[in-house]
Amino acid sequence: MISFVIPTFNEESHIGDALQSIEAACSVPHEIIVADHASTDETRRIASESACLVTEGGLPAVGRNAGARLARHELIVFLDADSRYSAVVESAILSRLDTHDALSFPISPLPSERSLLTRFCCRVANAYINLRNRMGFPIGWGACLFVKRSAFATCGGFREDLLRFEDFEFIGRVAKTAKYEFVRQVSVETSSRRLIQGGLLRYVMLCVVPEICRHLVGWPTKKIGRWMGYDDWHQES
Repeated sequence: MISFVIPTFNEESHIGDALQSIEAACSVPHEIIVADHASTDETRRIASESACLVTEGGLPAVGRNAGARLARHELIVFLDADSRYSAVVESAILSRLDTHDALSFPISPLPSERSLLTRFCCRVANAYINLRNRMGFPIGWGACLFVKRSAFATCGGFREDLLRFEDFEFIGRVAKTAKYEFVRQVSVETSSRRLIQGGLLRYVMLCVVPEICRHLVGWPTKKIGRWMGYDDWHQES
């Protein structure tokens, strides 16, 4: 039994495909919870018509926590609205239930967005995540993140005061009390839209610079770092 939690904000272009990927790949009983951040498009309608439970969300951390509170099952998969679930990912999760409490996966661009640039950027980003984990400083992507509800509760969920890297910070805390793995062999397809729309330089600014700054001045909270990685998700409703 799996509870899928999807935070959304104006995701009408992606949410349908994400939901279809779950229905096509998930082989066990499941529920889907969409935590929506006051979308003004058709996101909520699409989710409701797909028999999802729709609740109020916020920033990604807020939405994930809200969805997790409603989850009825021990196994929780946090999936971004522009990511795709797959049978290979599910197999990796189910095969590790007895030995692991949390899993994250490398990312790869959606087939429609694959180019030399997007594939190169994903390779570099995944290599960095893998290096950090091998060095004993666990982090991982929130695009598709599995965690047992008991481990989620023990660590207290996602920090809702963070503007970016809430997934990195969350995994760092989970790994202190639970068994975590960055599953290098299995990737999750996710959108490269921010790279495509904003260009390489802006993408580097949004990802690399805040990652460096957080080691110097701390995690990018609303109080100390609204300028670090600000994007559409961070507009208050």
